[in-house]
Amino acid sequence: MGKLRTQEDLKKINCPNHIKTKAIRQSINSKDRHAKKKLKKKERLKRRKAGEAPGIPRTLENTRERDETVLDTAETERVEEVQQDVATDEFQNYFEKSYEPKVLITFSDNPLKKTRVFGIELSRIIPNSLVRYRNRASVKKMIESAKQRNFSDIIIVNENMRQPNGLLLIHLPDGPTAHFRLS
Repeated sequence: MGKLRTQEDLKKINCPNHIKTKAIRQSINSKDRHAKKKLKKKERLKRRKAGEAPGIPRTLENTRERDETVLDTAETERVEEVQQDVATDEFQNYFEKSYEPKVLITFSDNPLKKTRVFGIELSRIIPNSLVRYRNRASVKKMIESAKQRNFSDIIIVNENMRQPNGLLLIHLPDGPTAHFRLS
């Protein structure tokens, strides 16, 4: 632990903590603050007269790290690279809507009524979707048959304890696959 300071030590370092009267201690503190403020102002004026430029304040903007994902038009290499990426984008057909998605909605084995109703509601929300039962087929077999029938996506509604609790969304033919939890 630190060494305890005596009153003589406090007087040497010009600390008013040894003064017992609160009002006097506060007035000494305010005088010290005022003197420090004056000294800072005097130094600032000296620097200004000497021709020094004022310091740049630290803000969020000037301390922020450069974001690599933001494209600067001055960097021609990166601009060309991004244009090439856009030209070879694998999701380009989807975003241009050059084809209409066809969605197969199915369930886990032996779905209960709540799960079937939920799947039917999904088919009403999602355009060009078809609801089918799995008939104990594995997910791999369903994917193969959906590819043959030109489906673009499969949604599998999972259930647990008589409630639908998750959605498995598979984009065909090569993915990606996403799992969503329902609450």
